[in-house]
Amino acid sequence: METLAKAFEVDDDARTCVAAVSQLLTGHAVLGAGLTFVLSSGLDQQELERLGQIAAATGADILNLDYRTDMVGSDDVPVLNHVDLVMVRRRTCYVYTRCRLSVPRGAEHAVLVPRTGARFHFRAEPNEIVQVRGRARDVAAGVARADHKLTTLMA
Repeated sequence: METLAKAFEVDDDARTCVAAVSQLLTGHAVLGAGLTFVLSSGLDQQELERLGQIAAATGADILNLDYRTDMVGSDDVPVLNHVDLVMVRRRTCYVYTRCRLSVPRGAEHAVLVPRTGARFHFRAEPNEIVQVRGRARDVAAGVARADHKLTTLMA
């Protein structure tokens, strides 16, 4: 599990990324123990399964922020690749990989959109992730809005 431990090393860019995504998803709400953010630079299947075990043991929904740092000029800039969602409901662990943040037109908060083809999306509450029936509206434009807002929050 050395790889998993390395995946969760935290620096200032990582803290900035977590704070920005949290604000984008929940505003300024105080998060409860039922919603946990972790960071990685890519998890393999075994590491995702370990997150599932942690979610089952703690009862928390886990959002893994897959991020990297790019060089722009002489500055390191944090970039969010995607979000993996791990949650346990009725003793079954659900894992949704490579979700995107999307801000629907006129909405205050982002939603999590699974890969293409899903007939649902997720919204974050301060203590859990809630599955919402139906596809998110205007996903391409919503992803662009989320990217813009995230870049602004992480600056």
